[in-house]
Parts: sequence; structure tokens; C-alpha cells
Amino acid sequence: MKKIILITMLMSAVFAQSDCNKSNWQEYYNSDGKDMSECDLRDANLREANLRDANLESADLTGAKLSGAYLERANFSRTDLRGADLTGAFLADVISSDIKGRPKSLPDGWSLFDGTLINDEGENLTPPDDMNADGDDLKFNDIDTDGDGCISEEEFKKAKNGN
Repeated sequence: MKKIILITMLMSAVFAQSDCNKSNWQEYYNSDGKDMSECDLRDANLREANLRDANLESADLTGAKLSGAYLERANFSRTDLRGADLTGAFLADVISSDIKGRPKSLPDGWSLFDGTLINDEGENLTPPDDMNADGDDLKFNDIDTDGDGCISEEEFKKAKNGN
């Protein structure tokens, strides 16, 4: 019986993060490390929420409403942002890579490039060494020629080749 209780306790510790959802996310945000990783926040209303320093790694934010949210230094690595509304969100110094999906909207001056959130100043992007070797500043609003807030592979290749 003791073994069953111990196994149950260990499994609870391992799978506890998957219990984070749109109705209890505040408990996880208020925990040590503001750990909301793997949180199921599909269609959550997080408008104007203060999520500064939140660890949203691998969270599901599909269809979430994040307009006006304060997301400074939030970690969006491997987060699903399909259909998420980030209009007017504050994204300074965010961590992002391998983002899944395409958000419904991003704050002015921000784009999703190869799974990474970048602003028009190039924040959060380290271009390849051979790109932009002439020293000209790389402006992503210029690369996003169709104005959809995302840079496609075709747009990237054109910019890289100077076309």
C-alpha cells in the first residue's frame, strides 16, 4: 500500500503542471518562477493581465485574448499561439523560439519570424553571419511585404538576397 501511495504522489508531482488552465492560471503565475509551462490557456481571457516574467514555455494559447497584456520578459518558447490576439500587448525582452501557429494579431511593430517574436528593431533575432554583411540596418517591416505580421520563407529569401 505504501508503494501505491508513493507512486501516486510521484506521478502527481510529475503531471501537476498539466493541471494549469484558464480558470486557475493565477495560482501557477503566483508560484515560484511564475511557472505556467504547458498551461492549457486555449481561448482564455487574459486581456490586460500582468504576466511579466511568466514562463509560458510549451503553453497552449490557441485563441487566447491577450490584448493589452503586460508580457515583459515572458518565455514563449514552444508556445502555441494559433489565433491568439496580442493587439497592444507589451512584449519587451520576451524569450521566444519554436513558436507554433500564427497569432490572430501582434502588437504594432512586432512580427513572427521562423517561430520567434521580433520587433521592427530586430529585437530577439540574431541574423546569420552572412546576412546583411553590408552593414545596413535590417527592418522587418520592410521584409514583411504583404503586411500580414509574419515573414514567410519567400519574403526572407528575397530580403537575404537583396531583391
